[in-house]
Amino acid sequence: MMSSGGWFGGGMGGFGGVWIPILLVIIVGLLAWVVMQKRK
Repeated sequence: MMSSGGWFGGGMGGFGGVWIPILLVIIVGLLAWVVMQKRK
């Protein structure tokens, strides 16, 4: 069984390919926010 949700152990099914870019955007956003807080 080939599943695009391999990152989540296949539990997410076809939604794995949708959540990965969303998670990346959230992580990058948090990192940028932390950097801005440290510069104050």
